Amino acid sequence: MKARIIILGLISLFLLCGTGCEKMPTDTRNITLYNQPLSVIKHCIQGKWKVVYEKGGFIATRIQYWDDYYMEFTKNNRMIVSRDRVADYQNTKIRWHKECYCCSGGYNEYVYVAEFSDGSPPIVFDRIQNDTLIFTNLGADSPYYYLIKTK
Repeated sequence: MKARIIILGLISLFLLCGTGCEKMPTDTRNITLYNQPLSVIKHCIQGKWKVVYEKGGFIATRIQYWDDYYMEFTKNNRMIVSRDRVADYQNTKIRWHKECYCCSGGYNEYVYVAEFSDGSPPIVFDRIQNDTLIFTNLGADSPYYYLIKTK
């Protein structure tokens, strides 16, 4: 009887961990983010990033380059923006929720969206491609932002 209880307990523990434990990707240099679990998205975007340029939007061929524009995504669910030599240009809490998004493949999918307590436009993290974080604002004709990791 005790053996059955122990075996059932081990099976339950194994099943519980199998559904609740998410394995972090080993290579985050090239990863699609919008369809990942929230813990993977947070892990991949964490740190300080330099905004290099934004591309597209209403004028699809438009490119805007940036010199002094940084975004940091912290462990405690905050986004800190430094811009034009203002170290704390924006410091806001991130609220995560799922929303319908037209993915790069052209079909709609429910994805995690980062909303901000200061009213900034919500962000969908699309992917990391060759160490470049790419995201867009949730909305029609939003440009894509291209960021590289900094120290």
